[in-house]
Amino acid sequence: MLALAVETVGVLAKLYAEAIEAMDMGPVDALRVSGARRTQVFLHSVIPSVTPTFVGLVIYRMDSNVRAALILSAFGAGGIGFQLYQSIELFQWPQLGTELIVMFVMVLLVERVSIVARARIGS
Repeated sequence: MLALAVETVGVLAKLYAEAIEAMDMGPVDALRVSGARRTQVFLHSVIPSVTPTFVGLVIYRMDSNVRAALILSAFGAGGIGFQLYQSIELFQWPQLGTELIVMFVMVLLVERVSIVARARIGS
């Protein structure tokens, strides 16, 4: 979990910086010319311009982190992967089936949340 968190913070910081650099400077320049202070420029032009991008990036990273955690745990990083391994070793097929269904439902749930959030951002 710590490895995923550290990697996510680094990737999001880089992507946030790129999003701010790539934003349209028209609203920023318009507010500066009209005499707005730095905080006003930041609150009224920078944040509204980059918020959809930031939210989209957070959703993407959450989605990829859930998938990575499930894959890592299935191949020996602990968590549900340990449960899967024990179920296979002890021939507990109904329990294994339930664990696989839980993993599948978790991925579908995260995907659904991602789709709903992206739809709200787009409108």
